Amino acid sequence: MILKRQLKKLLTGLSIQQEYLCLSLEDMKESMRVFLTAKNSTSYVEVTKTHLVLGYKPLVVAIVRDLKTTVAELPEMEETICLHFGKSDFESNTRWRDFGADKKSIARVMFHKIEKKTLGMAAVFFFEGIHGEHDFISRWHQWVNTVYQGIKIPRAGNVKLPGNLYEQVRIAYSIPRTVSIVTVSDRDRINMFPTDLHGAAGEEFYMGSLRIGSMANQQVEQFKRVVISEIDTKWYREVYALGKNHMRDIREKENFSLHHQVSDQFLYPLPKGVIRYRELIWRDSVDRGMHRIHIYEVVSARTVIESTATLAHVHQYYVQWRHDRGLKTDYLLR
Repeated sequence: MILKRQLKKLLTGLSIQQEYLCLSLEDMKESMRVFLTAKNSTSYVEVTKTHLVLGYKPLVVAIVRDLKTTVAELPEMEETICLHFGKSDFESNTRWRDFGADKKSIARVMFHKIEKKTLGMAAVFFFEGIHGEHDFISRWHQWVNTVYQGIKIPRAGNVKLPGNLYEQVRIAYSIPRTVSIVTVSDRDRINMFPTDLHGAAGEEFYMGSLRIGSMANQQVEQFKRVVISEIDTKWYREVYALGKNHMRDIREKENFSLHHQVSDQFLYPLPKGVIRYRELIWRDSVDRGMHRIHIYEVVSARTVIESTATLAHVHQYYVQWRHDRGLKTDYLLR
């Protein structure tokens, strides 16, 4: 077994075999930072906490900017941008595809703008990935893994990501993405399913993406009221087990593990392990590829318990990069 693992590491560059690794969002030390640059410009702005991943086929990213700040103008003026992923402050002294490149960046993805919306006091710019490159593992190992993925039979329900799109997604998930639970209800019955394609658009609005054609998407459009709950990391296995509910109808509450509290205004059941939640009302949606990005107005936001163990996950390529450099990563295997 050890020899087999060593051989696989030699061929693929990967000793960590699980593709997405669960962890506590707050435990990721020395994590990545993300900087945005525009074409033929040396200006940049940090968007580590203000960019959201809202789709993976294609890769859709939203940049959320406060309308009260002038930096909101940077992505609006440009149809094409580049996001640079690195560990330290931005240092521009080389160029990558006509963008001011970060000398120390580990990964880069180019995007083109597809949509802009004004949501309250936030300007939201939607971008679709064009091309990505990274140095998490060697180019040889990247090629080997691409060949392997091409011949591998995907598991039922998995979405195949062709060509460079897979590299773009791997880069996007070098930033830990919060895995939350969405609850929908007709008052008597409920459904609960996990999502990592979501995030706040200012204080008044929230966005979350679901697969077009899924029952989860149909339920959101039908009931228009949802509760999205952040979960304590120790419940990670239970959260992942709810993935099949994306294609299940609403059911009696007894089929779910529930917290003793209900939500403040909708009175929806909350999932066991909830640490904080938002109550949301559907207002609009944007389609891109296989994704429908729902836009919600925030009705309330509540903390159930004080916790510094928010469930998130990150891609194995970035964890491998950290492992190879002796950076500690406390991750959980499913």
